[in-house]
Amino acid sequence: MTSNDKTLIEQRPSDDSQIDDLEDDVFMGGALSCCGSFRFFLKHSCQDIGRHKCQFSLAFCSVFIVVLSVVIVNSVISKGPLIFLSLAEGLEGGYDGIIHGGGEIASWGNI
Repeated sequence: MTSNDKTLIEQRPSDDSQIDDLEDDVFMGGALSCCGSFRFFLKHSCQDIGRHKCQFSLAFCSVFIVVLSVVIVNSVISKGPLIFLSLAEGLEGGYDGIIHGGGEIASWGNI
């Protein structure tokens, strides 16, 4: 073994926490691939969720409520004309006009 091989063996981490630290150092240098950086962010996000369960629950619920309210408002706005027209008709105004076929042809002056 050369002295270079001994140095490499001494630098090798002994447990998983040191390996994680090395991964963090590699990421800080920008040497991770796209898949590696995704795993890095996923791992740290899951750790953060595990540490702060209450904060995650509050954030998740608030985002869910906002998205749900936006969907409801968007649906009401898109169906608005139909809703207001049916409310305006009520018991009266169901028909704007009735056209009967046949009979004699009227000129504009007779109308």
